[in-house]
Amino acid sequence: MALMARPSLLLLDKPTTALNVMVEAAVMELVRDLGRKCGTSVLFISHDLDLVQEVCDRICVIYSSEAVERGRVTDVLSRMRHRYTQALFRVIPLPGTDKNLRQIKAIPGNFPLPHEPPPGCNFGPRCDYFQPGRCDAQEIPMLPAGLDERHDTHCL
Repeated sequence: MALMARPSLLLLDKPTTALNVMVEAAVMELVRDLGRKCGTSVLFISHDLDLVQEVCDRICVIYSSEAVERGRVTDVLSRMRHRYTQALFRVIPLPGTDKNLRQIKAIPGNFPLPHEPPPGCNFGPRCDYFQPGRCDAQEIPMLPAGLDERHDTHCL
């Protein structure tokens, strides 16, 4: 019904949460088809990185209300530069793998309070690679991640 007005943007906030795999696939196929037919762009919000990889062209990884890495899905997921993006993938259990061979590493610490962000990198207090005097010296801008100008990160 939302597409009857031919919107230029359709916002889907976790549209497949609690759906079984078959229903999820049908919903995502329907969204793709309707989006193409109507010329509608889709903003897809999800914690399901497998699904994001399957259905999205671009990705923006957000930590504590701040974009920390963005770019084409293939670029970001093949060359993750921000430590939070990397940490997200370390906590995903891989199907068919022996749990004793690849242990899931939890992200240490807690989210910063929205009204009390740490100086510099927002993820700094939870980062294994935190460098005092560098990562907390000043606000870190979104920087190109290597040679690809379409892949940016907030990590030094």
